[in-house]
Amino acid sequence: MAHQRAGSSLSSKLPEKNNKENISHPSQIFSNLKHTYSHCPVFNMKICFDFVCDEALIYSRAALALQRKGHDVCAITLGNRWKEGWTDQIDLFPLDLEDSPIDWDKELDRIKQEYSSAVAGFIQADRFIAYLGRDEQVKLLVWTFLKIEELVAAGVTKFFITGVAYLYNLVMVEVARKNNLVCYSLYGTRQKESRFTLSEGYGGKWDLVDKIYAENLENKEKIDYSAEANEVIDFRIKFSSPDYMASARQTGGISSVFVREFFHRLKNWYFNNWSKKEDYITQHPLWYAKRNLKRIINGKYLKFVFKFDSVNYDDKYYIYPLHLQPEASTLVLGPDYVNQLETIKAISRRLPLGEYLYVKEHPAAYGMHSHKMYQEIQQLFNVKLIAPGEDTKRVINNSQGVIVISGTMGWEAFLAGKPALVLGDVFYDQFPGVYKISNIEQIRSLFNSNLKVAEVDDIAIALNAIYKGSFKGMFDVHKLDTAQIVLSEENLSALEEGILKIVEYSK
Repeated sequence: MAHQRAGSSLSSKLPEKNNKENISHPSQIFSNLKHTYSHCPVFNMKICFDFVCDEALIYSRAALALQRKGHDVCAITLGNRWKEGWTDQIDLFPLDLEDSPIDWDKELDRIKQEYSSAVAGFIQADRFIAYLGRDEQVKLLVWTFLKIEELVAAGVTKFFITGVAYLYNLVMVEVARKNNLVCYSLYGTRQKESRFTLSEGYGGKWDLVDKIYAENLENKEKIDYSAEANEVIDFRIKFSSPDYMASARQTGGISSVFVREFFHRLKNWYFNNWSKKEDYITQHPLWYAKRNLKRIINGKYLKFVFKFDSVNYDDKYYIYPLHLQPEASTLVLGPDYVNQLETIKAISRRLPLGEYLYVKEHPAAYGMHSHKMYQEIQQLFNVKLIAPGEDTKRVINNSQGVIVISGTMGWEAFLAGKPALVLGDVFYDQFPGVYKISNIEQIRSLFNSNLKVAEVDDIAIALNAIYKGSFKGMFDVHKLDTAQIVLSEENLSALEEGILKIVEYSK
């Protein structure tokens, strides 16, 4: 008989492989749900969902299911993004900036007095607002606080948001904290099978996983972790990447999906009226096309003029993977390290003589960084810049350890039994063999110490906590190359069930 995981869990068993049949296009899902659910009037808003980003189709499914169970539900929107199909079914609460006789400076001072100092970083953390003029930035910040405070005043006690990456969901977390409410952001767990969990903050901590991990440590003699131990061994043999790393967004290069996405954006812009009501996130389709074309052309240019360093496996080295930017991985989870060139220089100045820092380019970022930046990295005498196609498994296994801001390679180092030195906020920084760096100077002493690593049993305990603290389903944006899985009926049903469990869990 196959081994079953031990221990009680809020979630169901691990999912089977995703069934790729019965896949629906977003427009079909809107139509199907209209016939499946009848409108339930909202008299007292209690649960608010994020309908701004591409996870709207996931959250709308859960919101309608909660309405059928008698819960009061509403959703926030921005511009015309993902509004079609829901106006007559769910109370929509627009965050759009309006002309209003507000004393912006007075409100800004009030926010300063009532909320934490973290608010000062919200503008820089939003990749779109950061480049606007100061007056518009202040108005958007103040307006967003006022609108989310309106929701709380109207009776909302729970928020469900996407991964924290924009001003509006940063504000939602902050307002919820001030009012002792819950604001859940959901994240894929990076396991072999598609599962997701929750964070009550900005995503750097997985709260339910942390709670169960603490319980596991207290009861580790009573629980069978052999299934998870086998997963660790299997990972070290295959070194498989999480599901989301297979997306065209992560692998880079030229893909037909970018052409299809361009026409998909044109449709949203002109036919679904996303351009008719301006919002700060939605960009013109040509903006994305120019960005992708620039990356592709620069990547071709770099192939002719630049040569990556080769890996010498006799070197004593640490690895630093370049993070994809602009992304929440640095803007939200590692804001002090957004300038990666300066971060690399700071690390190199603290390396012991005779040791190297191997900087590995991110596959999806190739072409985004300039030739000049590459040259500056290579000019550092104890730094080598290696190609994105280098064998990650071999490079990690032969290293002294991995240094990340908040990237996936730190997690891979933990699973591989290598030290992971973490500069930003990550869900795994409480696990053995992971070293959270609170100050860059701390890294010098770590380089000169005997870094302990996690044993297989230690890793198994952590994996068991992630399994028991997560729910079946692939929670991710439904880009054209991932929609077949994310929007399949099987996956949407699993996600709906998991979100309903979270609502019950938080009562």
